[in-house]
Formats: sequence, structure tokens, C-alpha cells
Amino acid sequence: SQYRELSHKCNLQPFARITINRIFNLEINQSVLSASKTEDLVNSISNYGLSKYFVSVDGVSNIYACGKFDVADYHFRKLNRNKKEILIVGDTHHDHEIAKKLGIGCMLYSKGHCSCSSLNALNVKKTNDLRTVVDRLIS
Repeated sequence: SQYRELSHKCNLQPFARITINRIFNLEINQSVLSASKTEDLVNSISNYGLSKYFVSVDGVSNIYACGKFDVADYHFRKLNRNKKEILIVGDTHHDHEIAKKLGIGCMLYSKGHCSCSSLNALNVKKTNDLRTVVDRLIS
């Protein structure tokens, strides 16, 4: 798809690298769960020089993002953490649905895939600045 072909040209979201680094320096484990194809995801993370920050990276096995819930369930079981210690930082309604289904905390980034207005209907913490994720984790 055109997205897959051009994704390597995309910039990270503002403050993404700073936030990831701060969380890493706090010795809080980070992982990536995405509807992207696993191979594309691993390549993107590597291209941005972020591989060292993540203890686990899981995506879907096909580009149509089928079975993200099953991938999410596997991902979080593999992490072997108490659900109260996990926070999904996502940017879609689906991220919120998965967190709710799995009983995991969620925070949505309103400058990502879905617009702020479409996320406002959800009863979940939202942010338009990734730096606030750190505050949520340490509070």
C-alpha cells in the first residue's frame, strides 16, 4: 500500500523521542503493540533508532490488521505484568476498546490517527502532548 511505501518518510510525533527516553530513564518497561505488520513495525522502530527502548514489539501478521485483539492478548500475557502496571497509550477508538476488554489502563493521544473530536466521546484520559504520559506513569 502507499502508506507502507511512504511510512519511512514520516516524522515521529512531537516529543515522542523525548517521552520514550524519559520513560526508559525511569526504568519503566515499554513495548509496542500495533495494527501494523510486525516486520514493518520492527523496521520502522529500527530506522528511528528506537529499538533499545522496547522490551517487546508485536504487530499483526497481515496488513489488514485482522486479529489485533488476539495479538494484544498475546502481547500482554507475554509481558507477564500485573494489569494495573500497564498503560496503553494509543490514538484510536480500537486502542481504547482493547484496553477496556483486557482491563488495562488507557490514555489516548489526540493528535494521532483519530481526531480529538472523535475521541472526545470516549470516557478515557486524553492528551495532546506526549510528554504528559510520563506524568501519568509516575503519579
